[in-house]
Amino acid sequence: MAPSGPKLSAILIALGLVSCSRDRERAQAAYTPSGARLHWRSREIVLTPAPERMGERPSALLSPALIAAASAWNQALAGCNAPRVLVNRTLLSGPLLADDRVNAVIVHERKWCPTTSVQHEDCYPADSQAHTLLYPNIEPGSAKDGELRGIDIEVNAVDYHWSTSGSKDSLNLRTIFMHELGHVLGLDHPCGPNTEWSNKKRPLVACEPNAPLWIMRSDIAFVTQGNSVSPSQAEVDAICELYP
Repeated sequence: MAPSGPKLSAILIALGLVSCSRDRERAQAAYTPSGARLHWRSREIVLTPAPERMGERPSALLSPALIAAASAWNQALAGCNAPRVLVNRTLLSGPLLADDRVNAVIVHERKWCPTTSVQHEDCYPADSQAHTLLYPNIEPGSAKDGELRGIDIEVNAVDYHWSTSGSKDSLNLRTIFMHELGHVLGLDHPCGPNTEWSNKKRPLVACEPNAPLWIMRSDIAFVTQGNSVSPSQAEVDAICELYP
C-alpha cells in the first residue's frame, strides 16, 4: 500500500512470498516518507491480543506465540536501551485497528480482510502472510519526525496454517511474530517487497533463497519452518543504534 501524500498518518509493511538477495546482507532500517527513521519515545511497547470479531476471544495460538516472540527480542536487545516489548494480559473485546495508541494484534481465521471490509474486493492479497501497520508522526524537520504513536499487527490464518512450533504441514506463528516485531522496532526487509517509501536512499532489490536466515527475511517462516530463529547481530545493532 503506498502513501496517499505528505500528510500520511499510517505506514503499512506487508509480508509476502519472496526471498532475499546476497548483495543486501545487512540490516535495513525503516523510514518515513520524509526520510526519518522510525523510532519510539516510550520505553515500553505494550501489545494487546484482539479477536477477529467483536465479543469473541482472540485465537488460542496468539498470546503464547506473541509472548515467545516478544521475550526473544527483549533478550536479544538486553544490552542496549531499546524499548521492551510487553504483551498485555488483558484482551481487547473487539478488533480495534486504528491510530488509537492501542497496539492491537489479530490472527485472522475467518477472512483475510480489513475488519471494516464489506466486499471481497477490499480484502488483502492471499499471498500476504502478515502485515504491520505503523502510526508515526510525519513532521519533517522536527525532532518528532518518525516517532511512533502506535502499531497494529494482522496475521493471515485463512490462507496459511500456523502452529506454535511449526511442522511440514504448518508454519511457526512465533517466527512470523518475530518478523513483525522487527518492523515494530524499526526494521525493514533487507530486500523486497519494500514499497518505495520505505527508504528513499536505496533502490528496491530482488531476492534470492540462499541469503542468511535473518529474522527480517520476508520468507523467514517458510525457510525455517519449525526451527527456532533469533535476531542476527546486525539486526540487533541496527535497532540499538536508535537508542544510544
